[in-house]
Amino acid sequence: MNKYLARPYHLLRRGGYFQKYFDECQSKRRMPGLHVGCGNRPISGWCNVDVSHLNESVQYVDALKRLPFEDESFQYVFSEHFIEHLPFEDGIKFFKESCRVLRRGGVLRTATPDLDFLCDLKNLDSPLKRQYVEYVFNSFAPEKPKSYVTCTNTAFYGWGHRFIWNASFMEEVLKKMGFGNFRVFKPSKSDIPDLRGLEQHGKSVPPEINEMETFVLEAIKQ
Repeated sequence: MNKYLARPYHLLRRGGYFQKYFDECQSKRRMPGLHVGCGNRPISGWCNVDVSHLNESVQYVDALKRLPFEDESFQYVFSEHFIEHLPFEDGIKFFKESCRVLRRGGVLRTATPDLDFLCDLKNLDSPLKRQYVEYVFNSFAPEKPKSYVTCTNTAFYGWGHRFIWNASFMEEVLKKMGFGNFRVFKPSKSDIPDLRGLEQHGKSVPPEINEMETFVLEAIKQ
């Protein structure tokens, strides 16, 4: 992730973008939301940041550093298939920064591969699990032995993954930072209208695959 370096104009223009974003949220009475690691899929109405795919809708922010926002700037912080690309220690730093920039009562929403699902692939006791193993094998590891072992290792170590979470462990970590009221959803689901339909990883993989492998955790800053 750090191989991408911001040029001076990236840092210069983002200040104006951020101010314009907050001004628009205030004028339209819209809750400000930070979308971290958005890649080339920015979300309308959100402050979209990444280290690449930079344009008028995506501003440079290195999420491994202090986020360039004041305390309690946002009502929502959202990331999708991002946290698993960080080593555990960097993931902790990101969650702490998310807590800092969230307002009290604000929501952290994190979508990421589910460790429990991946570990359970040994029990191919459903057509969906068999479909998942078949998909990963055919798409990403056709030269390797066809096995849940190949599938699970690909999911653990492929695509730059560094640390895979499950919902209960993430809750335990976030609780120590001052989060609570945890809710677990499938992609695009939420009890909060502003947080429905956000996930887009199902455009990169078949939607049913994304549905199987992904959990979405919402946590409220206490």
